[in-house]
Amino acid sequence: MWCLPDDRSKAVITAAEQVHCGGHECRMNLPETAIVFFMSKGTDYLAARYDAVELPEPFPRFLNRCPIWEIPEWKLCFLDGGRGAPQAADNRTALRYYIRGDWQGEAEETWSSGIITPPTPVSEIHAWLKEHPSAFIAALA
Repeated sequence: MWCLPDDRSKAVITAAEQVHCGGHECRMNLPETAIVFFMSKGTDYLAARYDAVELPEPFPRFLNRCPIWEIPEWKLCFLDGGRGAPQAADNRTALRYYIRGDWQGEAEETWSSGIITPPTPVSEIHAWLKEHPSAFIAALA
């Protein structure tokens, strides 16, 4: 997140507070790996093409709760992070990504027809994506 180097103030909204906000208690047992989409249709694409199961309880978050899907075979879940999700990552932040496309970099593992990258800076992925606009990419949270 963006902040001054010497800023030690507490976050206004934390993930822990969001999970328990609005009087909803989170009782989900989610996989360790989650894909959070920040552009529309990512969840629709995965749900339609893989053995995804929509979980019975929506994901608790600030403002609108949303459906969350799981692909048990791959031990991962995915959801729509909302339109504010891309602002949640600093360009220097290194994240893992699921990529289907002409990725020439290092791969930690292979999933279906794609790969999982090691932690890679957001800025590097954005530069690569500009050169490969037809690639499918999702950040792993």
